[in-house]
Amino acid sequence: MKTYLLTAFGVIFFSVIISFIIPKGKTSKLINLIIKIVCICSLIYPLKSLILDKDYNTFNIVDENYVCEAFSNNQSKELKILLQEKFDKNFDCSVVIVYENGEYKVEKVQVTSNIDDNVINEKIYAYLQELGYINITVNDKTY
Repeated sequence: MKTYLLTAFGVIFFSVIISFIIPKGKTSKLINLIIKIVCICSLIYPLKSLILDKDYNTFNIVDENYVCEAFSNNQSKELKILLQEKFDKNFDCSVVIVYENGEYKVEKVQVTSNIDDNVINEKIYAYLQELGYINITVNDKTY
């Protein structure tokens, strides 16, 4: 902070001295404009790190846990509707989405039903693989 203040004071002081030294004429307006731009740039330079920061771990405004939870809930509801339409049965679906290496990924999928039929469970498993899901668990409810 001390360095920033000294730099800003130095640039402003230097611009005042130059504005007194330059002769009045056509080029003085251009020189004054350039001096003003340099002063403004030196004053707003610290804001650059907030606006153009490429290291998102230091200044992150997105809560990945909340986004993952919202995506998981939405995917679970949509998968339940999709399976009900496809197989005409009622299912409980759980899709877990995680944030990893800068992107959101499906970690696992679990489908539970009241159907005690391995053939239908295998069809559901194959259908979910076709959709691109990984780590799939299809089972019936146990009481």
